[in-house]
Amino acid sequence: MYIQIGVDLIGVTRVQKAVDRWGERFLSRVFTERERQDCNDRIQSLAARFAAKEAVLKVLGTGLTNGICWRDVEIRSTRNGPRVVLYGKAQHRASELHLTGWSLSITHSDGIAVAIAVGYGESNVLLQPIYHESSRRDGHWPDDGQLPAGADSPSREHAG
Repeated sequence: MYIQIGVDLIGVTRVQKAVDRWGERFLSRVFTERERQDCNDRIQSLAARFAAKEAVLKVLGTGLTNGICWRDVEIRSTRNGPRVVLYGKAQHRASELHLTGWSLSITHSDGIAVAIAVGYGESNVLLQPIYHESSRRDGHWPDDGQLPAGADSPSREHAG
């Protein structure tokens, strides 16, 4: 089994400012109807879902690229806690990564919303190598997937 982890933190006021500036345009672009109903349009809850969407996108390794949009990631409220539901290209990307399940934790307090998303699967697919400090070249991590001569090989774990 392997896991992929994504974490995000956002200030609740940042979401409030977006709602104040863009109103319904922002809300309908970022959140599904179900999310808005679950949150009753409460800013703290919407901010927590925004952070959760960002964390899920980090697990997928894409951000908002390759045609993935905000509404392709839905965060549902259930009796057992929040649940990730993917649509469209986000669902396709999760399949490419052989992700078969999700765990999600979200919270908000004192004007901050935080989310941790964990995608997991049974495959031993190596998503990205982790480089040790000895791998750095001129203060930068290698971008070619190759380690400098004499460096230890990358770990087979991935820390999103």
